[in-house]
Amino acid sequence: MGMYWKKIILNKKTSLTVLSQYRFPIMGFGAFLILFFHLWLNIFNNISFLAPIERFLKNTAYYGVDIFFLMSAIGLYHSMSKNDNIKQFYYKRFSRLFVPWLVCCLLTAWDNKWSFLTLLKNFTGYSFFFQSIYTFKWYIIAVCIVYLLFPFYFHLFNKADNKKMFTLKVILLWFITFIFLQKFIRSDFYGLIWRMPIFLVGVLCEYLILNEKVEIKNIYLWFILVLGVALAYFLNGKKVPINDLQLLTSNFCLAFGSSLLLGSFLQRKNLRTPVLNIWGKSSLELYLFQELIGMKVIKLLLPLKFRLLINLIVFFVVSAICYFFSRLFTYIKNKFV
Repeated sequence: MGMYWKKIILNKKTSLTVLSQYRFPIMGFGAFLILFFHLWLNIFNNISFLAPIERFLKNTAYYGVDIFFLMSAIGLYHSMSKNDNIKQFYYKRFSRLFVPWLVCCLLTAWDNKWSFLTLLKNFTGYSFFFQSIYTFKWYIIAVCIVYLLFPFYFHLFNKADNKKMFTLKVILLWFITFIFLQKFIRSDFYGLIWRMPIFLVGVLCEYLILNEKVEIKNIYLWFILVLGVALAYFLNGKKVPINDLQLLTSNFCLAFGSSLLLGSFLQRKNLRTPVLNIWGKSSLELYLFQELIGMKVIKLLLPLKFRLLINLIVFFVVSAICYFFSRLFTYIKNKFV
């Protein structure tokens, strides 16, 4: 067993290409983490040694969003490398978002009895910018900002002679700038600001995938993953001088390490992952509708008092409905948008 661990797990190298090759399963894993974070009902509350582990896993599962940023960067760079027409880039991205986002806002407005003004503020991003990014489905407005700015970063990045050094300089400049601006920026904005480094690393990864053969020893990836777990444990609930420091440190390590190790595992075992693929392909719909659907299913099933069964049913129902929505929105986009 020791020799197997050393030969297969530690000494083996993982190519960055797994991020592109297994993009949908990795995004599916990120979607699962967000489902787990929002909807999982704790089942080990009465088992003293398992309860804190379960709570820790659930409290840190929001790094699934960081996986989304990493994989989005890979998809965006790949897309613009094939066709750098900005108008077509914008059309493709925003047409994918528009109908699901509109339907989500309308259904939530109806369910929560929003006023028309509240609906308008949330749909347009007014609440995001002038109230709190966490007012409603912050990731959608955040990714719209990323889409708008990405073509400009893409051209700056491609002009750089040394892409690795350019990425490092941008991340350092980003970090230093927003450390000094902490007193002048609303603290909730750091939920987006500190996720930009993992996005920039994703851009670099896709460039390296397309142009160089880069492999990383698994022992380094395991170190990054374990470091992420340790940082998440020690920073959880702690007050630190830097806003949302956990996003910049533990979430970065967890997202990068787990994505590559999962891709490496799937490649090594040549596994087919239909569930992860479905979650990956419908990740947008899962993000938008999981709470709207899941909370209602949980409310209906709570009398069962068997939480594991409730969790399984909720995950199945949410996944099935969101996959249906995904197919429906794709049809609408191709037919009418």
